[in-house]
Amino acid sequence: MLSKRLEEVLKYINKEDIVADIGCDHGYLGIACLNKGVKFVQLIDNKEGPLSQAKRNLKNYDADKYLLTLSDGLTNLNEKINTIVICGMGGELIIEIINNHFELIKKMNKIIIQPNSKQYLVREYCNNHNLNIINESILEDMDKIYEIMVLQYSENNHQKLNEYDLLFGPILRKEKNNIFIKKWENNLKENNKILSIKNDVLDIIKEKEMIEEVLYGKSKRNS
Repeated sequence: MLSKRLEEVLKYINKEDIVADIGCDHGYLGIACLNKGVKFVQLIDNKEGPLSQAKRNLKNYDADKYLLTLSDGLTNLNEKINTIVICGMGGELIIEIINNHFELIKKMNKIIIQPNSKQYLVREYCNNHNLNIINESILEDMDKIYEIMVLQYSENNHQKLNEYDLLFGPILRKEKNNIFIKKWENNLKENNKILSIKNDVLDIIKEKEMIEEVLYGKSKRNS
């Protein structure tokens, strides 16, 4: 059974996609892809334990429909792959994986990522490397809030993200669902707590004002 987080990731995967799951753990997303009708999945992990468990979990599936690969990042990516999934890692590690294999990334139909941290840095990297954010989700699963981004490389039609897009997400900040509001209200509380102790932290002041503007409008920010 997939977690709510991976169920959301699965929504962005179609039957036509040929998927590589980087850091596949026990292979649950790969299995869900096959159940959805995906013709081939590559499950990649840099630890033997998770791959062994994934192999056991896949025992009832045709061996020609999946490939288990002990590898770091995209080092041994199968040539058939057109969709990459990188979930459950820190933002800086995701950036490192993408950057180390950028020529492969450019060839993909889409890259689905779920950074556990440093989402701002991830969006900034995308903005500087012609990776368009074509979709985004924010959700809560087991008392944790996750953000999912779907990326697509475009050499000539590159979106330009402003500082609000980088912080909040270009799609998330327009949709402003309940989980988005919950996340940023929590951040606002943390900012206010910091500023109650030390009221001249400029980056915290700026973020606080941006949050208030996005959540409540300029009138709240200027009050």
